[in-house]
Amino acid sequence: MSSNHRNSHTSSSSGSVRSASISSPSGDVPTVVRQLLLSTKQLEAVLSQWALRQATEKQVSDAYVLVGSRINATVHAFAQFGIDTTSIRSAPNALRNVLEPCLAEDATRQTLDAYIPELRRVIYRLLQDLQNRQEAWRAAALARPFIRT
Repeated sequence: MSSNHRNSHTSSSSGSVRSASISSPSGDVPTVVRQLLLSTKQLEAVLSQWALRQATEKQVSDAYVLVGSRINATVHAFAQFGIDTTSIRSAPNALRNVLEPCLAEDATRQTLDAYIPELRRVIYRLLQDLQNRQEAWRAAALARPFIRT
């Protein structure tokens, strides 16, 4: 799973993964955070489908790449406000450290049950990191002069 992948992906209602661009402006923190949260839910859902042999390893990898892209967009959005994102930037590697050994095993419910708790811990830490930056972002956003276009 390469985090250097430049395209992002979204899931259609049929469960397939297709290319799309992240359409929100980089400084739109609420939008990029919302997209990140949705992509983490999608990753967990696709991994569950993989365990039932209803999704491929590539679909799991694509969902992971999407999370990485959304993390990068979130880091960039927070950086626009001078907010430190060091701990957020470590999330893709933490996710990869769970997903790679999981996907190396057979796609079974038992495999999922062995790895999903750690995946959820990584996602929970990411959510905590985002929440911890929320107040700093609000203060920085309020301090910024409003510019009409």
